[in-house]
Amino acid sequence: MTPVSGLYGNITPKSTVSGAHGLKWVDGKYWMAVPASGKLFLMEPESGEIVRSIPAPGVRTHGLAWDNGFLWCVESDGRVIYKLDPKDGKPVSKIQLTREDPEPHGLDIKDGVLWYCDAASSWICRLA
Repeated sequence: MTPVSGLYGNITPKSTVSGAHGLKWVDGKYWMAVPASGKLFLMEPESGEIVRSIPAPGVRTHGLAWDNGFLWCVESDGRVIYKLDPKDGKPVSKIQLTREDPEPHGLDIKDGVLWYCDAASSWICRLA
């Protein structure tokens, strides 16, 4: 079970309960996006205890990445990738994708380059 799992977004008769989506290891703990909660959680891996949480930058949060002390987070419905201050969750900057771009889902960063994937097309995209 993930913290505060449940229904979120556009609820339909076929909706299912949703739990964690994005995970990112940072300094022996992990960050986890749980869309139904509206939060991002820093978790203790051995016990599953919540260390703390910050507000999510939207309804349908998914992929997470960590770079130089900042937490990046995908908000799939808005097609936005946010750079967040992990202390309070405040956005530092954002990348707005268009409806023509592949829909962001998973996320990671390597050597300062953000990579994301689109669950529908299976495309992997590089953001310069």
